[in-house]
Amino acid sequence: PNNRIVASLRSIDGRFISLNLVYLAVVAFTPFPVGMLSDYGGNPAAFLMFAACMIGISGLEVLMYVHAVRRDHTRERLTPAVYRYGVACSAAPVLVMALSLPLAAVSTTAALVSWLVMIPVGRWLKRREPAEYAQVRYPSTG
Repeated sequence: PNNRIVASLRSIDGRFISLNLVYLAVVAFTPFPVGMLSDYGGNPAAFLMFAACMIGISGLEVLMYVHAVRRDHTRERLTPAVYRYGVACSAAPVLVMALSLPLAAVSTTAALVSWLVMIPVGRWLKRREPAEYAQVRYPSTG
């Protein structure tokens, strides 16, 4: 998702660079909570660290998208419907993961499995895709 966001930009500013650097730092930190979850999967603290990292990554993607669109850094102007759809699609994983946090106190396995809710949520969002979304062109990212 990060390279797709960056590839869709025609310009950037200092705030976007700062958000992107924090994003990349969280991504670089990810192996530590993954290892913790792997070694101590039943420990709620290990799950919370992993979930916080995933929420951080997804949340920063939302912030970068919102910032880029609001500051007119995107190559194409997005309609309000396309913008709202992009925010909803980007924010959905943050919401699903955040809602799983209390469940981790009962069962870390159940909390992790609850993330599968993102599959039907993604399908639900896809059915609500605005017609003009198909016209938005993103440069190839590889």
